[in-house]
Amino acid sequence: MGRHSYDETGNRYGRLLVSFRSSEVEKSDAVWVCRCDCGNVVQVKGHHLRREHGTRSCGCLRREQAAERIRQVAKGKFGEQHPQWKGENVGYGALHIWLRAHKPKTGVCENCGQARYTEYSMPHDGITRNLDDYEELCKPCHMRKDGHPWIGHK
Repeated sequence: MGRHSYDETGNRYGRLLVSFRSSEVEKSDAVWVCRCDCGNVVQVKGHHLRREHGTRSCGCLRREQAAERIRQVAKGKFGEQHPQWKGENVGYGALHIWLRAHKPKTGVCENCGQARYTEYSMPHDGITRNLDDYEELCKPCHMRKDGHPWIGHK
């Protein structure tokens, strides 16, 4: 038995109700047999029960919280509906993710008409969420538009 002898029998920690002390001891810490509200029986170290953010269920609580996060995504709580949506104040990478979701690529350059690998070309006056402001261009046309010195200008 450790320095302190706590009788946890009958105590409730979140969804766990302590039933009895196990005969097992881990590193001088008592192990308690607990019944979860969902019906599962688990063994938990005493100090894991007593600490502030300690064990509160058999694992069912974590699974339920993960399922709730998935339900929130399914309800549309992502993108513009997400509470952390930044509106126009978004970076280059996030903007392209949004763009791919709202404007699928055709694989045809809007400038030269060739069917090849294409990229979105952003307007030079900054980030905008108007889909009509973005062009689907092949790499040479995109570089030409951006003014790269090694591509001839038309």
